[in-house]
Amino acid sequence: MAEPYTPPKPKKTLKRKRSQPERDGIDMDEPFPPPAALRRKIPNFQGHGPQNCGDHHHRIMSSIAETRYKAHFPFSSMTWTCVGCLGDYCPINLHDLPCGHFFCLNCLNHRIKVLPSRLGIYTKQLNDTMAEMVALEDQPRRKRMPATQRREVEQTYSRLKFKLLHYAGLECCGMDTKLNRFVGCLSPGASRTYWLCSHWLFDRPHERRSCAWPDCEQYIPVLCRWELRPSLGGGDGQRYYCVQCRANSRDSSQRVLVSPQTKFPWLPEGQDLLLPSR
Repeated sequence: MAEPYTPPKPKKTLKRKRSQPERDGIDMDEPFPPPAALRRKIPNFQGHGPQNCGDHHHRIMSSIAETRYKAHFPFSSMTWTCVGCLGDYCPINLHDLPCGHFFCLNCLNHRIKVLPSRLGIYTKQLNDTMAEMVALEDQPRRKRMPATQRREVEQTYSRLKFKLLHYAGLECCGMDTKLNRFVGCLSPGASRTYWLCSHWLFDRPHERRSCAWPDCEQYIPVLCRWELRPSLGGGDGQRYYCVQCRANSRDSSQRVLVSPQTKFPWLPEGQDLLLPSR
């Protein structure tokens, strides 16, 4: 009796040993992704928008008077005034400032929209103020100062910080507006603009960089600087991750000596020039 036919086993083919980026599932044409620690520090701008706005509850300063008022008028039927457009809105649709004023969503977006232009107008004042703050931060033996002298330095630093907020238009009635509490209500573009400008405001001038890709040139905060791992082909310095185009830039040996960047004209001249990179 003939034995049943058994097909031959396929021969094993040697596969090419893939590089580390391919083994990690990274497309060789895509930019290197920033580390997870950096990604956690960047807000999810695409998840922001007007759909998150509303249902804001505010702290009432005069609680006794407010309790009596609410006994006759429910909270949902009250109307408060926006300090920007002077329109009346339900309190849950307004955004409260520490000084007691309120902004509607349209005025809040407008305040963020003009923020880059204010940084451009008051560039010199902002940089001079930041230079004074850096001098205080780098003051040697600050911890060894007498308590009275250290307190004077801290008060001076607070006054300089307030000057930055004043020039940028981020103060109201002499207080920080703390608009970072409402970035989720803004559109993705507006929330990204606020995040970038607020970082530019407190980044040291000599550390400021802009994206090297010609079609972007957006500001790159110091926070978005990271070291490329050797397993990903690193070893040629740091990478600068751009939250606008999601691409990377790297340092070069050249410096900007004649003209600064176009999109952020207030970046200091003489900084390290960045090159497009994976």
